[in-house]
Amino acid sequence: MTLGNIIRKYRLRTDVGARRANATRTLEYDAGGCYSACTLAYVGGSFRFLHEGSHFGIHRFAFSSPQENGIDVAQVASASIVAYLRSMDIDTDLFTLSTTAGPAEMYEPSLQELQKLNVVTYGFNKPKWTVESNNGLLYLKGERDTVYGINKFIMFCPPKSGMVLHIIFDAQGHDKELLSFPAHSLVIDDQEYPITSAWKQMTKGWFNSEYILTNQQLLAIGRAKSVGVIVQGGYGAPIFLGFNSMPFEDGGKKLAGLLSSCSFPQ
Repeated sequence: MTLGNIIRKYRLRTDVGARRANATRTLEYDAGGCYSACTLAYVGGSFRFLHEGSHFGIHRFAFSSPQENGIDVAQVASASIVAYLRSMDIDTDLFTLSTTAGPAEMYEPSLQELQKLNVVTYGFNKPKWTVESNNGLLYLKGERDTVYGINKFIMFCPPKSGMVLHIIFDAQGHDKELLSFPAHSLVIDDQEYPITSAWKQMTKGWFNSEYILTNQQLLAIGRAKSVGVIVQGGYGAPIFLGFNSMPFEDGGKKLAGLLSSCSFPQ
C-alpha cells in the first residue's frame, strides 16, 4: 500500500507484464502476473492497464507467523486495506471478493469484473457527477480524468434561456484546429448529432465551447447512458477531438433535480 501511494503521488500508470529478455524498448514486454500483495501496489496507478494474456490474482491475506491478538490485528489490517482501496477509488467489493480464496489459493477475477470494480480502467477513470452552485447558478458537472487529459461536461440553465451545455477538454496542442474546425457533434450512446457552438475559446490549453440545447437534445441526454461532444474538420471525418463516451447514468439521476430548478422561456 505504501508503494501504491507513491505510484499515485507521481501519477504513474500501471500494467501487468514481464520484461522480454531481449527487449530493445522500455515498454516492450509479454504477458505476466500480478498476485496477492502485488495487486495493492497495482491499484495505485492513476490509469491501470492489463496486458493481453496477463493474470491478476487475489486471495485472503495471512500472517507468516502466529500473532498475539491475531483477530484484532486482522480486523485492523482489513480496515486499512478497505480504506486504502476507497482512497484509490476502487470498489471495495474487491476486498470482499478476495476473501473467497484462502491464503494458499488464488482467485482471478474476469476482465469484466475488474472493469466493473474500477480496477482496470484502460486510461479512462470513472466520471464524477455533481450538482454545484456558483454565483447563485446551479449546474450539473461531470468530470473525468483520462490519459488524454480532463473531460468536463457541464449543464446549466441561465435566466431567460434554455439549457446550456458547456464542455471542456485538453486540446493536446491542437488549439488552432479546434478553433477552426466547423463540425461539432453531440454524442449520445455512440450516436452523433450535429450541434452548433454558440461560443468557443482556448483557456490555458483547454478547449471551451457552449451550446444551447433544444428540448429534443435535452430529452435525449436525460435518457442517455453515455454522452460527449466531438469536434471535426467535417461531419463523418475519421479523426475527431473531444470525448465521445462519458458514462452518464449517475449524471442522469441528478439531471432531474437540476431541471426542477430551471425556468425555461415559453
